Amino acid sequence: MTASANTLTVEKLTPEAFEPFGWVIGTKPGPNDTDVQGNELTKWRTAHLFDPGEGGQVEFVWVNYCWKPFICEQLEAHRLTMQSFIPLGGSVPFIHVVAPPPDDPMEPSIAPDMTRAKAFLVDGTVGTCLRRGTWHGHFAAGGTANVLMITRRSTTLDIETTMAGDREEMEETVRRPTVGSDGQGYRLILA
Repeated sequence: MTASANTLTVEKLTPEAFEPFGWVIGTKPGPNDTDVQGNELTKWRTAHLFDPGEGGQVEFVWVNYCWKPFICEQLEAHRLTMQSFIPLGGSVPFIHVVAPPPDDPMEPSIAPDMTRAKAFLVDGTVGTCLRRGTWHGHFAAGGTANVLMITRRSTTLDIETTMAGDREEMEETVRRPTVGSDGQGYRLILA
């Protein structure tokens, strides 16, 4: 975290800076990378092995993050699964606010450590995959950010059921307010 206790400066997304929270997906292989497969017409490499958690079913979700003021008032964490965010072409960049996952995402009283929170600009050239339990929130950098989210189906159903009012609390997802020293949310500052 940079600046004052109530702000997060949006940083450039790099694999090294993002490592406490997860993985950057889609970085170009270097000329000496040994994990590149294929032939002269098609080349590939495994970007990441996605883990939906025990008994989980992988789901692809199209998400539109609409512009809202750059004030982070809450973060959420998923107890059972990783979660991946891949920007889609023709979209505006988005800001990924993250805080490290707890040692045990199943612990009932988990909360984000905002002293270790970061904000990254995901510019559309790469995506991310969050570690299980990583706290996160998203902001479109303007207009609408179109993102392919890879997640666990039961986690999406958990959120949808709660939004519909069929249940008061989610079972697989935890949301907590992020309040700074002045009682307000964290302002995001574009560098």
